[in-house]
Amino acid sequence: MSKLLKSKFVFGVLIVVFALSVGVLSADAAYMHSVTLKQGSTGAQVISLQTALGITADGKFGPMTKQAVVDFQSANGLVADGVVGPMTGGVLAGGSATVPATGSLCPNGKTLASNCTEAPASTATGTLCPNGNLLANNCAAADGSSSALEGSNLAGGAGSITISALSTYGDEQVGENEEDAKVLAFEVEADNDSDVEITSVKVELNQQDTTNSEDLNDYMSSVSVWMNSDKVGEADEEDFSETTGHVWSKTISLDGAIVRAGETEKFYLAITSLSNLDSGDINDDDWQIGVSSVRFLDAEGVTSTESLTLDIDDNVIDDTLEEEFDFASFATASDVELKAALNDDDD
Repeated sequence: MSKLLKSKFVFGVLIVVFALSVGVLSADAAYMHSVTLKQGSTGAQVISLQTALGITADGKFGPMTKQAVVDFQSANGLVADGVVGPMTGGVLAGGSATVPATGSLCPNGKTLASNCTEAPASTATGTLCPNGNLLANNCAAADGSSSALEGSNLAGGAGSITISALSTYGDEQVGENEEDAKVLAFEVEADNDSDVEITSVKVELNQQDTTNSEDLNDYMSSVSVWMNSDKVGEADEEDFSETTGHVWSKTISLDGAIVRAGETEKFYLAITSLSNLDSGDINDDDWQIGVSSVRFLDAEGVTSTESLTLDIDDNVIDDTLEEEFDFASFATASDVELKAALNDDDD
């Protein structure tokens, strides 16, 4: 081979190597899914997510990032829960994702790599359909379930729940400027076949005494949902919709409210009141609060709704999840709490 041909050959090889290097750099710059992200997550993976979504990349997964994720999921036919799991991550990465191998397992059957919180997934890789299943499987789940990736944090199969009221709270007084005052309690039991994630609850309120204001914004700033001691959801009063008879309702999305198979968890509704309640509105106010539906996700990725009878405006506390409460001045509410504490000490 002549020196000229050798030079051309070497130059051509260098061009190919450079092109491959540029391709690798470009791939590295794209979003690569490696860990489930949700509100509260921080770090470099969040920065990569925010960059891919075209929003401010500060490395903190807050409400704005969650909303951007929900918008992306809605636009791509994904479950709009604001959590970036393998399915959402795969679509963000350009339609393909590598699902982590099973690896070492904890005694509860979850992977050691997830600190014993996530169920093992398959090792399949390839182009994903919007429902999270492989294109090679004609968008059908290889194991026959509705989705190979939805519900990947849950173990089991098809699941159901049982909802029961608790008598922990009833006829509570919410004091002026009181934060997260619990007014209703209930429990959710998952059957033995599957873990479930409670994704939302529909909350309804009504003020019965027409001589006082019936408007939500004259009394409270928000309603929150708690699972045990953790706040798992909250809605501001302006997010509630009003229907005939001054019935206020809002479906409150929950985050991280997982009930394991065969287990029972307690849930609470709580009120945060205004700091300047009008004395003319709280002298005879009579509020009812209740839950009319609970949505949940099982390990097969199927979302179901448990509907509950609720006539929130009939002035009778007789439905499955329904309680009454009223608002009081700071001094009145504090006096009631003090008397209750003294009575408890006497018991």
